[in-house]
Formats: sequence, C-alpha cells, structure tokens
Amino acid sequence: MNKYFRVLDQGATTDHIIIPNGHDQMPIQKNIFRIIEKLKSLYPGREFFLSKYENIFKELEKNESLPTIKGEFLDGKYMRVHRSIYSTRMDIKAKNTRVENKITNILEPLASIAYRLGFEYHHGLIELIWKEIMKNHAHDSIGCCCSDKVHREIINRLYLAEEKTDQLIAFYKRKITDSIQTDRNEDRLTAFNLLPYDRKEVITTTVVTKLPSFKLEDHNGKEIDFKVLEKEEIDPGLIDRQIVHYGNYKPFNKFSIQLKDTVPAMGYKTYFVIGAESNVDHTIEDNNSIETEHYLVSVNTNGTLKITDKQNCKVFDQVLLLENGGDDGDEYDYSPLSNEKIISNNDAHVEVKKSQNQFTAKIEIKVKLEIPSNLEKRKINKKDSSVVVTWNITIPNHQPLIKIKAAIENDAKDHRLRTWIPTGIASKFSVADNQFGLIKRHVVDPAMRYWEEEGWEERPDSIYPMLSFVGLFDDEHGISVLTNSTREYEILGDNHDTIAVTLFRSVGILGKENLTRRPGRPSGIGLATPGSQMIGKLELEFAITTHKGSITKSKVSRIAKEYTTEIQTYNKIPYNAMKLNPSGINTPASFSLLREMNSDTVLSVLKKAEKEDELVLRIYNPSEQGVECSFELQDSFHKSSEGNLNEMPISSVNVEDSKIGVSMKRNQVKTLLIK
Repeated sequence: MNKYFRVLDQGATTDHIIIPNGHDQMPIQKNIFRIIEKLKSLYPGREFFLSKYENIFKELEKNESLPTIKGEFLDGKYMRVHRSIYSTRMDIKAKNTRVENKITNILEPLASIAYRLGFEYHHGLIELIWKEIMKNHAHDSIGCCCSDKVHREIINRLYLAEEKTDQLIAFYKRKITDSIQTDRNEDRLTAFNLLPYDRKEVITTTVVTKLPSFKLEDHNGKEIDFKVLEKEEIDPGLIDRQIVHYGNYKPFNKFSIQLKDTVPAMGYKTYFVIGAESNVDHTIEDNNSIETEHYLVSVNTNGTLKITDKQNCKVFDQVLLLENGGDDGDEYDYSPLSNEKIISNNDAHVEVKKSQNQFTAKIEIKVKLEIPSNLEKRKINKKDSSVVVTWNITIPNHQPLIKIKAAIENDAKDHRLRTWIPTGIASKFSVADNQFGLIKRHVVDPAMRYWEEEGWEERPDSIYPMLSFVGLFDDEHGISVLTNSTREYEILGDNHDTIAVTLFRSVGILGKENLTRRPGRPSGIGLATPGSQMIGKLELEFAITTHKGSITKSKVSRIAKEYTTEIQTYNKIPYNAMKLNPSGINTPASFSLLREMNSDTVLSVLKKAEKEDELVLRIYNPSEQGVECSFELQDSFHKSSEGNLNEMPISSVNVEDSKIGVSMKRNQVKTLLIK
C-alpha cells in the first residue's frame, strides 16, 4: 500500500482517493471490511470506507478549479494502451466493422421504412443481434488478445450476428416489395436508398429470371438502360425445391447487371422485369487504359496504381504499394525486427486484368510477394514462403471514388502487411473520424521525444484507429482512405505524406515481455496462439477518394457514410424457397420517408424508439462551424422533440409544414424523436 499510495497521491486533485478493489478473474473479496479495518489501523491519518464511483465524482465536482485535460488519452505514460492492437486478428476486426455497419447503416433504417409503411419493427430480433456482437466487445475480446479457443467463439458470434442481419435485411426488402400495389404481373427489382437524400448512382445487382432476355421499366413506364456484366444458369432447386419436385428441371438465368438511376431519399424505387426479343449479352469490354470523369488510372509494372486526378490536376503514384516486415510482437502490440530490410512490390510477381463499360471500370491486380516463412528465416533473409494479395478495384465513371476489395492468401508467420497510399501532401496532422465527429492527430506524437526519459509504459508510436476514414489535405486538395474493414493507420514518409493502412498482423503468442516498443513485463501470458498467425484467406474492403480543399469542406464524412451504405436491391420472382403469408399491406411502387434540407450533417442512425411509438433520427455535425439542420417529413408526422442518447425527450422541436430543424455546434450530436 505504501507503493500504491505514492502513485495515487501524486495524481490526486483533492483529498478524495479511489482505491479500486478487484482484478481480472478475481471474485468479490468477502473479507473487504476486515481489510478496511486493518488499513485504518495501519494508516491512522487516512479515513477508509466502502463507496461507489458516483460518490467520488460528486466530491470531485465540488472543486471548481480543477485543471482541464484535453485530448484522446491514448498515451501509455502510466498504463499500456496498446496502440497497435487494432490489427490483431484482422479477420475478427474486419467482420465486426462490417456487421456494425450493416446494422446501423442498412438494417435499422430499412426496418424504419417498413415500420412507417405498416410492418412490424422487430425490436426483439435486432436486440438479439446487438447483444450477440456486444458479447464480443469486452476489451480483451474485441482487442483479440485471447486464446484461440476464445477467438473461435468470438468469430462464431459474429458469423451468427451477420447471418441474422443479412436475413432480416432480406426479409424487410421482400415484405415491402411483395406488398407493392400494382396491376403489373412482371417480376420486380426494387432499389433501396437508406440515406436522407436522393442518390444518383451506379447500382450493381442481379436479376434471376426464366426469361432469356429482358428490359427494365420503372413504375412510370420509363425504360432504364443497363449493362450485363455476367450471365450464368442456376439450378431451379436452388430457387425453390418444389419446382424440381414436380419435374421441372429447366434452369433459371442469373444476370449480373449495372444501371444508373436516382433513388429517392430514405426510400425505394421499383423496376419491372419485362421480356424482350433482343438477346441480353455480356457487354463489358476489355480496356488497356482506364479513364473516368475524375481519374486516369494505369497499373505500374510492380502492381501499384498511378492515379491522375483530373479535377485537381494531381498525380498519385505507387498507390497500393505493399510493405511487409517481421513482427516479433504479441496479440497486444506490433514489434519490429531490428535492422530488417522491408519487403515491397519491387520483386513481386504481378498479373493484371482491366475492363470498362459506360458505368464503371474494373481492375484486377494479383501481387505475389516472396517472403520468409517465420522470424528465424527473416533474420537470414531466406524467402521460402509467400503472401498473395489480389486487388479487385472498381471505379465508378461518375464518382471520385476508387473502391478496393483485397483478397489475401497468407502462408507465412510472424509478419505485418500494410499498403501505402502516397498523397504528396506534406503533413503535420492527420484527420480521422471518431464517434460523432472528427479528430486531428499529430503524424508524430510529440511525446516520442521524451517517453524513454520519463519511463513511459509504452512508446507512443503514431498508429491510430479510424472508424470509417482517414485523410490528409493542404490548401488545394486532399486524399482520404475510407474503410469497411481495417481501422488501423499510420502516416509515414520523410514528409509524412503517405497513409499506411494495416492489412493484417501475424503473431503466435498471446503476450510477450520486453518488446522493442513496450519494455518490461508481458501483457497477458505466454500462451501459444497459432490461430493469430492468420494463415489462410482474408478479405478486406476500403476505398480511396480525392477532393478539393480540406476534409471538412469536402464533406468526406458524408462520402464515407455513402461508401458504407450502398444502395440495396431485391429481385422479386414468383418462386421462393421460404413461403410467407400475404402481409395485407399495400405499399407504393416508390416511397420516401424523409429528406434532409441541407447537407452539412451526417446521419448517424434512423431506428424506431425502444419504448415509444416514434422514430429516432440521430445526426452529427462534422464541420468546423455551427450549422442549421432541417428535415422534411411525411405529413403524418405531427410531433417532434429533441432527446438524449438514451431516447429521453429533453426539449420540444417545432414541426412546421412537415419540416423540423435544429441548430448544431461543431462535432455535436443530436437526437430527434419523431412521432
């Protein structure tokens, strides 16, 4: 206790000191009152009593001259924070990102639209999904510093949560589409836009039909142009086993198609699949050069991209360069090998395919890096293994967006793989999103100058988390990386102009002692974790966007929200493997629930309230100044109030001509409760 009090007294701002009683894997201490009596006898100058955190906060707040501490509190001065833990077990981290985004960006607003149309909002089912993934959100679980056995349980929960989410999304899309009131008997394709503004975008989807060829018409009879990317035959038993049960073995045709159209704000639009005489063939064309409205893209011989930004007249070269180095760390932290030569694309084997149509361009790049199979082989630079990255890149012709899907095959142990996005923008700060806003971080933590001298618990390397994007910018332009998977980045380069995104770390021990960047005792225990070596396949999704001016002026937060909220589709045909009773509800062929009146804020969530018959509309302001925010609602909405994050009303909000509005400060979040 003498040692403990020295630490506590040094940081105390009042005479009130907390002595937490408990530890990992420790039961309640039943003789705590005996311990308190012993402390009183040993330290007669101090008063000891059992209390709770609310009491200490109440006492602290009586001191009105307390200093203000600002920042993220991610420095490991007194305790380790494990800044590179964001990339351990990337399969789990990426899946968690994807499931969270599906629930908040797709499922909940879709269920809200269905609820407004008269369908049940299945709170119980959605709550079960949230609880399933929140079982994984204890710090060791989502940090992925666990045994392989525990990690198997964690990823199984995520598989279960994602399957439930996908099926509930499909259920709501089907119920709405099945209930559309129309005299037309053709098959339908419904597109759902789950953001509060109209979106004119390229929609990539599938149409399953018995028809050998078809055309698309919207509900007003306007024919919609589309291109076929691929066509394949589908066994009818996979559509509905009753079809083959009665002897009909004629296959279905599955068409992968692209179209470009405007889908209403927070709503949907229906297209009808009509038989056509002309054949629908595969129409994508192979192209050596890729050029869209915004970019000219070529592939270098080493498998990296050279991107010419036509709007900003800037060139970004060596984009998606791979960086591979040894990792002598554990599940908590990365630890580099000393004096190691980093492996990159320069000696890689590369295969490239390119194609383009009127809607999008596609590039497939397969990069095979020859690397050592483990740490011992790295020390002698023996390359006896490999990691293969296949970049599947999609570039919409009309958007400043480069979408990237990475399929990774790893055969080696104890290494880290990152990809570089050079920006040419010399930077002192990066900007990333966090909860309900943005955060600006030093590209080099100032504490790097004195952490050893002060005896910190952990070296403050500038490896940071993002939620959906990170970017660099100057007075003229910027470039940002959006993500639906990995959330770890670092800014590198002599001028700190390169965004390094971690693809995965490969380690085989839960906890080690005396790491290069983390001196002293081990974090965790020395348990072997071969599952964390990430041997096998991994899939990641991220994107690159360029823009004029700063990240806030270019509204990158909204671009990132769009990227993780793709337009959803549902194809209705006369056959279904699972039968549903008619809903008894008539839905329109086109619908919009609500529409934003300005574009300064970002939608956080739209969902039905937990206990009340109202919708929860949560928004935040990521700009650098205060804004006025307003929404146009359906006429049937007659009452609105501002609430807190716990959905409790705190003040009324006027509804005038079906419009509601609130004022918002920078980085502020507000919740509107709409009856």
